[in-house]
Amino acid sequence: MKNSMLTLAVILSGFSQLHAQVSFKGNGQQLDSITGRGVALGDFNNNGALDAFVGMGNRYRVYLGNGRGQFTNSNQNLTTSFNLFTSPVAGDINQDGHLDVITGSRIWLNNGTGHFTARALTSGNLDAVQLADLNGNGFLDAFAIVNVNASRVFFNDGTGNFADSSQRLGDGTIGAGQITEIALGDINNDGSVDAITMGWRWNNSTQCPNQIWINDGTGHFTLSGQSLEEGGSHVHGSSLLDLNGDGWLDLVLAIQDGSRCGRIYLNDQTGRFIASSNIQSRCGEDVELADFNGDGITDIFIAQSQQPSRIWLSDGAGQIADSGVRLGDHCYWDTAVGDFNNDHQPDIIAVGFIWGSGNVAPIEVWLNNTPITDPNGPIENKTTGERFSIIQYAIERAEPNDAIKMEPAIYNESIVLDRDILLQSLDPNDPYYIGGTIIQGDTSTPVITLENNTNACETAGLTIRTGTVGVHGTATDAVLRNCRIMDNFTHGMELFQLSSPLLNNCLITANGQTGITMHATMGRGNPTCELVIDNCIIVDNGNAAIDGGDPVIVDSLISE
Repeated sequence: MKNSMLTLAVILSGFSQLHAQVSFKGNGQQLDSITGRGVALGDFNNNGALDAFVGMGNRYRVYLGNGRGQFTNSNQNLTTSFNLFTSPVAGDINQDGHLDVITGSRIWLNNGTGHFTARALTSGNLDAVQLADLNGNGFLDAFAIVNVNASRVFFNDGTGNFADSSQRLGDGTIGAGQITEIALGDINNDGSVDAITMGWRWNNSTQCPNQIWINDGTGHFTLSGQSLEEGGSHVHGSSLLDLNGDGWLDLVLAIQDGSRCGRIYLNDQTGRFIASSNIQSRCGEDVELADFNGDGITDIFIAQSQQPSRIWLSDGAGQIADSGVRLGDHCYWDTAVGDFNNDHQPDIIAVGFIWGSGNVAPIEVWLNNTPITDPNGPIENKTTGERFSIIQYAIERAEPNDAIKMEPAIYNESIVLDRDILLQSLDPNDPYYIGGTIIQGDTSTPVITLENNTNACETAGLTIRTGTVGVHGTATDAVLRNCRIMDNFTHGMELFQLSSPLLNNCLITANGQTGITMHATMGRGNPTCELVIDNCIIVDNGNAAIDGGDPVIVDSLISE
């Protein structure tokens, strides 16, 4: 990270360890267009979902997450007198259990609801800040860059008050270069947090700005004697993580260069870094490390400025291959990775601007929808034996005629069923399992979307509730059996494009508008959907029980 509706899926053909699928999609929102300079993540309002604190120079916005991958602007007016190009960082500064934010010279204190008030950290401006316990007393301290050529260390007393340690790291040593980037981590495995400072080296710079500072355990730093020489290329982003599983932190840089977007440095297990692979492409702006394809190995996301950003998959030994995923088409100046929809996979948020003009660009959220198995998951493909924790992942890995069974639980997701499979509770004839196996949606999407199914597709023994629509059908002849479709905000079912599903022994009730709405297809005499309703109960919905279409009703109770 800096200072520390398209679906893309590919099957890799690189070295054998990387035969894995990785897939991302947009979250479907049109978030604000801004000149984004930084983003920090945290559960700022303590509701179990990640939120985003976004910097735009001298203004900040707080976006609250709903745990389903969507964000809402909290409409706070947060400003400073400085025009900042650096990223905010989050941490509990004053030990009150709430995540605060530091950016520039300001501490933004969180009241626990995600609302922030400012106080000064220093009288001057800080170009970049990272937080860690630097002196071993259990409180978050600040390692900061000032005037782009020196670093300072500020010790926290535990109440959020910071004292300058009087260290001046790098004063007068960088010449005409600039230090703009910090990475913190225990580089030499001695139990103390060390630092790497990096930045831009202009043509007349007298010294490499990429230097390693070793912590003596008390928060006092000395140069290691190693510089990470990148010539005239500018380092715009960095991340420390163990890439090859040897227990030592490795380093990945995002590099602004015409022939590469980054470089990997492997730790030699003494705290020195050995230059490894250059990451091809060009114009790297930021880097994030996470296991994007669920194989247990750390992968690399490089944000780029003049072409789409990329994900590189790792083999666990320091070798990488291009996943083929391409995200966005403008300058991602800063990015962050977190689980925005609580599916246990790393998602990406990106802020930036239009390269060249500096014009505003939308905040973009990319959700990881790689279909990852979970050996302890409550959802099982009975045909293959694979288990999952997410219904949609089970569907995406299923072949026609596979049977997927779900243990009783509340599944908070909206699913697309676009193939002919059986999706059911453990016993679709038992009211206990029908009522206890719940797919629960939200106000923005249908709970279940049926697309291009034959009558070989069956959904059985489920409760489908609290979506904008319970079941949305397009060109589907699927079977719904022993299902309860209830408490949805508009229709229980809404059908398009000559859909002719079969409802058998289903209850459709307490939906906000119509129980079932069927739309005519324009042209060709406006043919309508032909639904078969057999032994069903459709009662107590907000409007009509059935609207439109040409249903065949057998042995059913239908009431307005």
